[in-house]
Amino acid sequence: MQYPPIIDQKYLLIKQCNINTLEGLPALKAIDGFLKISNCPVLSSLEELSSIEIINGPVLIQGTKAITDLSGLRRLVHIGNYLGIYENNFVNIQGMNNLITVDGNIQIYNNDNLTNLDGLTSLEIMNGIFVIINNKELTDLCGIKNILLNSSTDSVYINQNAFNPTFQDIVAGNCSQ
Repeated sequence: MQYPPIIDQKYLLIKQCNINTLEGLPALKAIDGFLKISNCPVLSSLEELSSIEIINGPVLIQGTKAITDLSGLRRLVHIGNYLGIYENNFVNIQGMNNLITVDGNIQIYNNDNLTNLDGLTSLEIMNGIFVIINNKELTDLCGIKNILLNSSTDSVYINQNAFNPTFQDIVAGNCSQ
């Protein structure tokens, strides 16, 4: 079995892999740098990452066509930089339900099957902008209402989704179609 490369002890980089599992990775509680999972079309689960609670750098999940949710990240509470979720087949982002802090932007785009953002309901602190673009099935953005009500961000870009409420619409509860 070919294992994905692990770069340095501070970073976890899994890219252009042709594996369906991350079996064999050590149980990590924290990553001091970044987590990047990119262009792994047959990777079907992030379960081996389920012990991670803190990532002090950015998190990028891109091109993981076989993964349908993020339940492998269910213990993650803090991201020390941006969160990018691009070009995946997730129906939802459940599994990030314990995420409290993102110290950067959140960018969610080109996820063709994504229908809701309910996995972000626990998010309390975000120091950046929201970019939610070109998610063809996204009709429910109520999962980000809490963070919009309680954070200082007012920079929200929502466009080319199945439903595109404004910041004011979401805060007022008009966040799903």
